[in-house]
Formats: sequence, structure tokens, C-alpha cells
Amino acid sequence: MVFRQALRRGFITFLRRGSWCALAAVLAPAFAIAQSVISPPMAQVFTGGKVYAIARQTDGKVIIGGEFTYVNGVPRSNIARINSNGSLDLVWNPGADSSVYALAFDGAGNVIVAGGFLNIGGTSRTGIGKLSLSGSGAADATWNPNANGGVDAMTLDPLGANIYVGGNFTTIGGQARAYLARLSLGGTGAADATWNPNPDSGGGFADVFVIGVSAIAADTAGNVFVAGNFSHIGGQSLSALAKLSRNGTGAADPTWDPHPTRASVAGTKPWYIGPLVLDTISNALYVAGCYDQIGGQIRGSLAKLSPTGSGLVDPAGNVYTSGLFGSIRGLPHPWMAKLSGNGTGAADPA
Repeated sequence: MVFRQALRRGFITFLRRGSWCALAAVLAPAFAIAQSVISPPMAQVFTGGKVYAIARQTDGKVIIGGEFTYVNGVPRSNIARINSNGSLDLVWNPGADSSVYALAFDGAGNVIVAGGFLNIGGTSRTGIGKLSLSGSGAADATWNPNANGGVDAMTLDPLGANIYVGGNFTTIGGQARAYLARLSLGGTGAADATWNPNPDSGGGFADVFVIGVSAIAADTAGNVFVAGNFSHIGGQSLSALAKLSRNGTGAADPTWDPHPTRASVAGTKPWYIGPLVLDTISNALYVAGCYDQIGGQIRGSLAKLSPTGSGLVDPAGNVYTSGLFGSIRGLPHPWMAKLSGNGTGAADPA
């Protein structure tokens, strides 16, 4: 929580929020719809607001979450919906009493919202809630995992009616779960009684800004990729980035170990890792974060990894990225750039 309050300075992120030195967003070709520009661009977040999460509905409406109090001059507390023409939805107004960090649609007419809030959709909900996409956006009266800390990251389980969640919590969904859990999308949102990779808190690295899990991605092959401030997860000694099985207890793959580090600071752990984006077209995992070495290669803040084997850097669609940078791959691109997913990842000069 301290990390976000201290380091975020109003940049917009798509799909996943990023970090101070990291590239804040990675959009592989399979996710191109998420970076479509709303036209006309009428929506404005006022009073120095910040947008951390964006999710687009199939009807073209866009939900935004973050830290803001007004949109288009209308009061909106940290979450709002923008119509397909760029105007504010004046009816849908669930209101969160603190930050919103992540959004995901459940496919049943609801949006799952994660963050640092205690109340949302007119109901007490700690860290995570399920909101209706109709009406005013009321919280589901039954679904209440009730985390005892903030929920920072989440992704749907492509192989079941579940959602993976990560953050700075130790209990969620009625179970003791350190920083990572798989919740049912139905009923009360109970945590899976068996799946428990149990990441540690990272061994007390004082200069790491996030305690817990900061990013999650899951594929259709039964793998769950997790990033965060941990040194041990799924029964293995793995630092900051791991591949877990969706089966059983969530055991970590001991051979997949990209081991991101800050080599410039005596090989210490990254300040932050995230987001993680799976590109199903080229079978690659894009990893952003505060590191300068990963997968056995020197890479500054952005790398394309193989999701199999040992997680080596893939040297070979376009990738959209944003963050606190002024140039990338030798070209001036302040804050946002379009990169080739092939070859060296050259920046688009246009």
C-alpha cells in the first residue's frame, strides 16, 4: 500500500498497473481490444486523479478504477463507467471508499473489483467485491471473500469458474492464505481448500516496496504465473517470479526460474514485478518490473520469456507499453510506445 501511495503519479495503465521504474503496461496482440481509444475522448478524471485499471465490456462501455473523486465534473469515488461515446454513465455508481487496483469480468453480468477499499457497491467489502453491471452497480449480497488486507492483482482461471487473487492479505475466502489464493466465482467466494502455494514475505528485504503478490497470469495449459516479493513459493526456493500448477496444492515448477534481479545493486531482488501478460499467439510471457537482469540476460524493465523450460528470455504482433520513460530502444517515446514482438523489440518510429 505504501508503494502505491508514494510512487504513483497519475499515469494511466491498461490491464495492469505498473511501478516507478517498470514499464507500466504490456499489451500483447491477443489483448489489442483493451487499448482501443474511446472516441470522442470526452472522459476526464479531475482533481489529480489516477487510473490504475481499465476493463472494456462487450458493448463498448469501459469501467475505470483507481484513485479519483470526479469524472467529467461528476462525483465518482474511485470507480466509474464510461459509455462507448466517451460520456460518463450517470446511473452506474458503485463507489469505493479507497483505491481500486484491478478489474475482471466474471462472464455472468458482473465485474470483480479488487483494491484497498472497505466498502463498495453500497456494502461492506474488504479488498474485493463482485458488482452487478446493471443498475447502480450494487455489490452481490452473497459473494464476500472478506480479505483481511488489500487485493492488488487478479486473473480469471481459464479452466474453471474461479479467480486467482494476490495481495497483502493472510486470510481470504474463509481460509488462511498468505498473499495468494484461488476463489470460487460462485457462492460466497470461498477459497479453494487445497490450492495453497503459500508464498513467504520475501525474507525482510527493506527496500522492496510490495509485500505479497503483485501480478498473476494463468494459461489454458494449467499454469499460473505469479510475481511478488517472495523467496519461497509452492514448495520451492524461487525469487520474485514463479510458475505454479493449478492442480493439487499449487506446486511450483522447480526448473522454471527466470530469477529477476537488480544486478546493478549486487544482484538484489527487484523492487517490483508486474504486470505479467501472456501472449497466446507467440506463446510468450511478457514481464515488466524494476529489474535489470532476468532469464539469464540483461534486460531493463521489460522482457519476453518462454513460459516453458527454464523461463529463458525469448529473443524473437506488436507490444504496447507505458511507464515513466522518455525513450525506448533509442527512440524518443515519452510514457508510451509500440514495440515489435519480434527480433530485438524495435520501437515503432511513428
